[in-house]
Formats: sequence, C-alpha cells, structure tokens
Amino acid sequence: MKFSFAMILCAAFLAGCQGTVLTMHQVQMNVKTDPPVQRTEYYDGASPSAFPFDYPCYRDEIVELCVIVGKYHLRFNVTAQLQNELEFLWGEALISSSEQPKPRALRTGYFYLDIPVTHELGSWPVSGYFAPPTVSIAQAEKRFGFQINVSELYAYPAMFGTQTMGYKQKGFIDTGIGRQLILQVPVRFNEQTTIYHFIFTATDVAQWRSYF
Repeated sequence: MKFSFAMILCAAFLAGCQGTVLTMHQVQMNVKTDPPVQRTEYYDGASPSAFPFDYPCYRDEIVELCVIVGKYHLRFNVTAQLQNELEFLWGEALISSSEQPKPRALRTGYFYLDIPVTHELGSWPVSGYFAPPTVSIAQAEKRFGFQINVSELYAYPAMFGTQTMGYKQKGFIDTGIGRQLILQVPVRFNEQTTIYHFIFTATDVAQWRSYF
C-alpha cells in the first residue's frame, strides 16, 4: 500500500494532537433562604453546544440566576428581579461540603466579572486565596465567577473530589457523584439582608475532548 505525504502528515497531526480532556458535572441545585422568599422556581438553562449538560437555574422575587460548577470554580449569571440594586456580599460568604460539613469563610483564588458565556470550565489551581469582593447587580444580567480552594473541602483537590485519569486520557478514578458543595452568601437589597443557602449535588459527570 502506498501512502501519500498528505496521509502521513494527517496521521502525525492526529497522533500528536489528542486534545485536552475536559470534565463537567451535571448538578442539582437546591436553594434555601433566611428569611424565606416567595415565588421560587427551578429550571434548566441552555448551555453552549460544546457542554454536555444544561445549567441549573433558579428564580424568586429577588433574584434570577444560573450556575456553572467547574473543576475548581463556580460561575454565576445573575439578574436582579427588583428595581433596586442587589449586593452579593461575597466577603461574608461561607462554604462547606458533604465531606467537610463545618462552614468556613469563602476564599477565592481569583474573582472575575463579565466573563464570556463560553469561558473555559477548567482552570488550574492557584497558590494564594483572598476574601472576594461585593458584587452589585441591577436588572441587566451580570456574569461573574471565582476559584475556590477545593483542597479544603474534599480528599482529592477538585470539585466534588473528582479524580480523572489525566488531562489527555478519558476515564475516572473517582467520579464525585453524590457529593455536595454548600455555599451561604448574604444578599442585601432595600437595606435588608437575605441569606441564600445554595446546595449543589453532583448527579452525573461527562468528559469530552477539546482541541482549542
């Protein structure tokens, strides 16, 4: 059999460019508030076509939001339901997990605002963590996200303790399914404060290859 130069070049390219394996969890989100709020509703938000699962979303009389749970970080798309501005007091937030149930102060490795909807889910861990800032939200949607210190929450330092076979190979040593992440954050509006308790439970997990 004869091989053309183009065929050899193509085979070499495929062998050397296996892509990076990305991981995403399907997450069930439950929200509790103190004091209780009215007109609560859950729904699925459509994700970009590259992602295997839709986003969990929630709305009530105060706020509407969707959340993406990544390997090391959380990303929020938030819109205020009231005419007045909301403030998410992230510097006063608490975080815990099903493995480490005692709440501790939320510290973030980075905090970014107005990120594009296709921003990469995977991010490398960082060495320093700090108290996150307050985020003000009006009726226009605001996108923001932050990296958390997952090594304080799970035995393996990734969201839900998920351990993969590596960034080039598909497969899991530990899927993390069934584990939880718990986040408490005060939301201030009209000189009142409501504590939002977010409970994220991993219900499924998927992997795909990215060549970009």
